[in-house]
Amino acid sequence: MFKPLIFIIMVLLSIHSYSQSVQKEQDSKVVIYEIEINVDSAEEIEKAITTKDIDFLFSSTEPNEEIIFRLQCKISENHDKIKSNMTYTVSGNTNDKEQFIKNLEKAKSSALKFYNSKNKD
Repeated sequence: MFKPLIFIIMVLLSIHSYSQSVQKEQDSKVVIYEIEINVDSAEEIEKAITTKDIDFLFSSTEPNEEIIFRLQCKISENHDKIKSNMTYTVSGNTNDKEQFIKNLEKAKSSALKFYNSKNKD
């Protein structure tokens, strides 16, 4: 008679102890920096994207954070009365600063070509 009673008490104590155990939750933090710049001319691109600004961006972020950079180029009207626009998007991680800057320079160069080709038309 005592053995089943002791067994039941032990089981109930172990279940109670297990249910009271502290389980640590893992904190996860996802931060995405998204920057969008709207420009209307090649001159504005040169002023909007500088090495100083990019260095400030990386100094303001923490390791392993996502960065998305959008460059919205617009031409109101050219001599053909046509409105044009183009968006360049560069995404990367703060852990890979060199690759992000390289991709950003490519986007900047492409945007400058976009304006130069529209100005020739």
